[in-house]
Amino acid sequence: MIKAPWIFMTECDYVWMQPVMSPGSAADKNVPGEQFYFDYIIPKHPDVSVWLKKLLNGAGDVDNVPPSGPAPTMLRLKV
Repeated sequence: MIKAPWIFMTECDYVWMQPVMSPGSAADKNVPGEQFYFDYIIPKHPDVSVWLKKLLNGAGDVDNVPPSGPAPTMLRLKV
């Protein structure tokens, strides 16, 4: 089990010129996570939303899934 307030997901072909800072306190729900916006990723697309609903398993709404890719992303763990 990962025990950290934020998870930073990235791919191995990125080069970071500076340390990546957390967006703020993970306990503060007003502090949003961060992700790179991919305009070609459409979670609400009919071909994708069916699978997202299965993956969410009632724990969330497809309408709340941002159009972001796998990296770079800063995720907050739900506690």
